[in-house]
Amino acid sequence: MSTVVVIAQPSQTVGVTPKGDTGDSIELQKSATHIQYKPTLATTWINLVALADIKGADGRQGIDGLSVELQKTSTYIQWRVTGGNWANLVALANITGTNGTNGTNGTNGNNGTNGTDALSITKEVDGHASVGLTADNASNGVVFNVGQGANNVNLTLPAAAAGYSFLLTVGETSANYLRITAASAGKMIVDGVAAKDYAQFTTPTLGNYLSAFTVKVAAGYNWIITTGAGAVTTN
Repeated sequence: MSTVVVIAQPSQTVGVTPKGDTGDSIELQKSATHIQYKPTLATTWINLVALADIKGADGRQGIDGLSVELQKTSTYIQWRVTGGNWANLVALANITGTNGTNGTNGTNGNNGTNGTDALSITKEVDGHASVGLTADNASNGVVFNVGQGANNVNLTLPAAAAGYSFLLTVGETSANYLRITAASAGKMIVDGVAAKDYAQFTTPTLGNYLSAFTVKVAAGYNWIITTGAGAVTTN
């Protein structure tokens, strides 16, 4: 029979493994080609695995999805997949806030420029027969045709100057024309068309009228004729 003798070394615990030193942590990163690692205190990264080795094949291309459309009705925001039926998404009442308080009034603006005076009627002028209108006839008056009968009437305007204005009215229906003609050396602007010699009611009818007034132009002054009621012909 054999005998085994175990001799213990002084100051050594039998059967207990000594604790080791704390190791460094491991850090990972991805480069353009590899997954890499290194201990925290190290300065050099070590390739762990190539990205090419862990990259799978490209998947199949997916099917194009349908677009989503939105619209607003009088009561709802609605949505649908293109070509489908509209479905309510949210009620407008649920996303409409209460009215805000009124803001303070702004400051008053600057006064506007004075307007031009309206036509002032101060006299009546008999225009039932052909005549050359005087400066006084063409100033703030109403020229009427009562008494024209079956006669053509031609009323010649004075040369255009500042301040002329009058109305030509038809108080009597006639089968003959009632005409106003520019002065011999002048032209008129009739209903926005320049360089006209005359304007006339070919068959003046009760209630027809036109206005005539002068305006400043580059060459001096010009007559402007504007139809109020009835059909005016020009030349």
